[in-house]
Amino acid sequence: MNSLTSNDVPGTMPKPFLPAAADEFWTIKHLCAYLKLGKTSIWDGVRRGRIPKPVRIGGSTRWKRSTIEAWEQTLS
Repeated sequence: MNSLTSNDVPGTMPKPFLPAAADEFWTIKHLCAYLKLGKTSIWDGVRRGRIPKPVRIGGSTRWKRSTIEAWEQTLS
């Protein structure tokens, strides 16, 4: 069975491709997957100043993607 998208339906506008936003915020799970580290290693790195500190948004802790990517560039 074929599924239709808005790109296939005449008279509808195609949905634009949206790249990941540079100001996207990551959870600890996202950061762990991205850096291939465990939570304890992430928090230890933050405490020691080796990984950028997260920001608090309401009651949540998040890392700004652009901050992590900029930090990665300094490691090369």
